[in-house]
Amino acid sequence: MKIDTKFVPITFILKTVKQWESDHKTLPTGDIVFQNKEFLLNVRFTNKSLNSIKKNPRGMEHIPQAIEKPMEIWGSWENVKAQKEVLLNYLLFDDEHVFVVQTMKGEVTNSLINTKANINKYRKGILFVK
Repeated sequence: MKIDTKFVPITFILKTVKQWESDHKTLPTGDIVFQNKEFLLNVRFTNKSLNSIKKNPRGMEHIPQAIEKPMEIWGSWENVKAQKEVLLNYLLFDDEHVFVVQTMKGEVTNSLINTKANINKYRKGILFVK
């Protein structure tokens, strides 16, 4: 996984999303569906997802791989008292970095790159994959 630490132009974001539309199932609503077949998980990339990651899109090209073939998936309650919504963190590693895709209700809510030294804050709850 190659990490680009430079500014990501909007054209790159649009080309990446367009490629996903042709490579993955796309719903009539325009949502792109990434599947983790091992755990029978479908994750939608929606307009809301795009709006949340366009502020910091570095590494966004790794979203499909992080969902489909993660090295770890961590699940925890978004609100422990209510216990209604599960936050899932899909983790994908390279030599220096970790790429994190966060989902809730089957929808991408955030994606980010971090160093391995700071990864423990995303390792909360139950480990699904290792």
